[in-house]
Amino acid sequence: MPVLAVLGAGRMGRALGLAALRCGWRVVATRGRCDRLEELERLGFEATCSNREAASKADVVIIAVKPWLVERVAGEISGVVKGKPVVSIAAGVSLEKLRSLLPDAEVYRAMPNLGALYGLSATAVAGSGPSKKLVEELLACAGEVFWIDEALMPAWTGLAGSGPGILAGLADAYMEACIASGLAREACSRLVALVFEATGRLLRDKRPAELRDDVATPGGTTIEGLVELERRGGRAALIDALLAAVRKAGRLG
Repeated sequence: MPVLAVLGAGRMGRALGLAALRCGWRVVATRGRCDRLEELERLGFEATCSNREAASKADVVIIAVKPWLVERVAGEISGVVKGKPVVSIAAGVSLEKLRSLLPDAEVYRAMPNLGALYGLSATAVAGSGPSKKLVEELLACAGEVFWIDEALMPAWTGLAGSGPGILAGLADAYMEACIASGLAREACSRLVALVFEATGRLLRDKRPAELRDDVATPGGTTIEGLVELERRGGRAALIDALLAAVRKAGRLG
C-alpha cells in the first residue's frame, strides 16, 4: 500500500487525502495545531503535528500549506525526502523555488480544486521525473489530471482553482432570484444544485454555445433572460472576474 503524506491538511489537503484513501492509499496528515489531530483521525488519516515524521513515512509528499509557509515546511523535511516526489499545491511557489528548497527531492507543482472531494477536480501539474506516473496516479484519484507548462499555471490557478468559488457566487445570486420568485428556501437550494450539476454533465458533451442554443428557443423565457444578462453586462463581468483571478495568480508567481 503506497503512503501519502499531506503536510497541512486544511480544506484542500484533506480533499486530496480523502481522494487518496478512496484509491487505497495510506495517508499520514499533519496540522499545525496538535490539539486538532482528532479531526484528521476521524477522517481515516494517521495524524501527526510533525511534518518531518509524516514525510519520512511517505512514498509521495504533498505540501498543502499557505505559500508563505512553504519555505519553513521544506526546511523541516529536507533531510527525509531524498529521491521522493514532493508535490506543492501552494499558489505562486515556482518549481525553481521548490528545487532550491528541496534539491534532493523530485519536485512537482500542482493546482487542484475542491472538486477533489467528489473525484471531480481539474488538476494541473508541472514537473517531471522518474515518479511522474505515480504522481499522476495519485492525483487522478481526485479527478482529471492535465500536464501543462508551468508558465500556464497562473491561468489554471485563476480559472480552475478559483472557479468553484466564483461559480458559488453566481449560485448564491441564483438562490436569491429563486427565493424572490416565491419558492421555498429549501427547494431553491436543491434546485440550484441540480441545475449546476446537470449543466456540468451536459457540458461534457456539448460546447457552451451549443447547449445555450439548445435551451434558448425563439421567443422563449431563456432567450429573454440571456438578452437581459447581456444588456446588464453579465458576461463581460464574469470574464473580468475570472481574468482578475488569473492576474492575481500571475502576481503570486
